[in-house]
Amino acid sequence: MRGFVFSVLMFFVSVVTGGGLYAQNKPSGQIEITPQVYDFGTIKESDGVVTCRVKYKNVSNRPFVINFISTSCGCTTLSYDKAPLMPGRETSITISYDPADRPGYFKKDIYIISNDRRATDIITVTGTVEGRPRNVLDDHPVVFTPSALRGESNSVYYGNIPVGYRHTKAVSLYNPTDKSIRLSAATSSGRCSVSVPAVLAPKAKGQLLITYDLKTAPVYGPFSLRVDLSADGTRVATIRGEGVATPDFTSLTPEQRRVIPRADISSSFRYFEKASMKEPITHDFVLTNGGGRTLVVESVTPSSSQIEFSVSTKELAPGEKCVIRARLKPSSAGRCSEELTVVTNDPTEPVLRLRMAANVK
Repeated sequence: MRGFVFSVLMFFVSVVTGGGLYAQNKPSGQIEITPQVYDFGTIKESDGVVTCRVKYKNVSNRPFVINFISTSCGCTTLSYDKAPLMPGRETSITISYDPADRPGYFKKDIYIISNDRRATDIITVTGTVEGRPRNVLDDHPVVFTPSALRGESNSVYYGNIPVGYRHTKAVSLYNPTDKSIRLSAATSSGRCSVSVPAVLAPKAKGQLLITYDLKTAPVYGPFSLRVDLSADGTRVATIRGEGVATPDFTSLTPEQRRVIPRADISSSFRYFEKASMKEPITHDFVLTNGGGRTLVVESVTPSSSQIEFSVSTKELAPGEKCVIRARLKPSSAGRCSEELTVVTNDPTEPVLRLRMAANVK
């Protein structure tokens, strides 16, 4: 991946009901999909985008209407008929996959959200990309203008990382010119430190090292950072990064891992077809401890000031439930989408993302 997408639109499985959308895993039973899983087999990156058609038939006694389709990656695009599909009729979805800069095995899910009230149909495409031959310029596709300095990316992604440590990410740099380039880097992010070679010789590679400190003052939840990179005294790039700080599970013994807390969420996504800027929207996400030890809600972080929250309790005994109440306050008309990032002490899935979205009139 050449860049980092800061907001991943991953709507797992959802369904429209009246004014809302709920996460469910059950198929609708309204349609018969052929094939449910389409395997592209081995494809060449150099051949470009590949396309397939997946048929589906309405096997119910009422019209089937697609309200929304979500994919698990921007590399997958779709084309389909938005008109109602009458009982007994058949149509298809055209699915295109772009293998550019994605060598190796892939598995992408397409979530079909229909007029069936409590279900979602899923199509999966898989395959293996045979990568094209690469050179040093391919490995450093970002040009940091106005200099000729090149880099592998203009962002770093830490993912879910444990507190109590200093975590370092590297951005590879390359000087394609016949002259040396003087480098420097600076950051205003309090927990962040950076280092870079003072001089990058002609045709040489070096690394920008970005360290995020969760050892000195551990704190849970999402974080972001920015680093200003300069070449020959001129700022040429702003490198951005983010991740989520979680509890440290590395010291858990095998015995401790046998009996753990488990964060089971009732739904991870709630959609309102109609909303108004005049009236905030409220939804209760129900969290249940499905494990055998106490579940602790370590932190809840809103994506912006447009979403507020309250938590009924932060420590849940096995089997106990708590309510995370989200309150969305749209500030403008159009599509509004915000989320809460919840960090718990569940070692199998410590980070939950609870999203609310609305069509604001």
